[in-house]
Amino acid sequence: WTLAVENSGDNHFSYIHRFRFRRILNTTAFQKLAGYWPGVKIIDIEEDRLTFRPAGAAPPQAFYPSLGKNWPQHVWFRVIRARRPAEKNMHRKPYTHEYRLPSIARVHGSAPGRLHMRWGTPIDENNNLQWSFGISKVNNWIQRLYWELNLRTWYRLLVIKTTNELEDVPVQRYDRLDTTAPQKLGANDAPIIIWRRRLPLTSRDNIRVWKKGTKDNLRITQVGHQDVVEEVQPEEAEKAAELVPTSDD
Repeated sequence: WTLAVENSGDNHFSYIHRFRFRRILNTTAFQKLAGYWPGVKIIDIEEDRLTFRPAGAAPPQAFYPSLGKNWPQHVWFRVIRARRPAEKNMHRKPYTHEYRLPSIARVHGSAPGRLHMRWGTPIDENNNLQWSFGISKVNNWIQRLYWELNLRTWYRLLVIKTTNELEDVPVQRYDRLDTTAPQKLGANDAPIIIWRRRLPLTSRDNIRVWKKGTKDNLRITQVGHQDVVEEVQPEEAEKAAELVPTSDD
């Protein structure tokens, strides 16, 4: 399930979801979409979630020295101005992507009232059941009727069936990727690094089942540009608590 979560918050659409039939129908194939993410801005880190968004705008095409060519190779047909991401989502927060424990990825649409949520449920070592949810915020019966119809027709066809099943799954299946190959992490992978380092330590299994840590005995310190997570022994945690200054100090 980690593949489905970790590959949702990046600019994979420029490759995996390029010139598809559904993108002709909704005109995104002709929009001046960013060719890559120029970085990631972390919005917030909580015990059970991590929120972030692209750091800024980017041109529709870029030159990659290792390939010796531009990607995407052709952008002459991209003549429609792309829709700008909403400044705030349905929760009135300034993030567009979200990773949640235990295995949930949430992507907010360009419209402030739309949200796509993917929840991976492990079945065995190599397979998992992916639950996809289309979520909308409505204020009246007209909006409810519109989204009821939209989610059962257009959304189901173009997102659930086409995007997830016909585009994502063939690329992210365990037998299509070499999970033993060295991983290459770049500027856009900061959420993945934080997701792997911090959130598992506050997970229910880690605290209640494995009993390897609690929310009170985890110490996160920064060494250079890296976060180091350590388990603090009970006596050390108590001693540190005694040294915390009070408001009177």
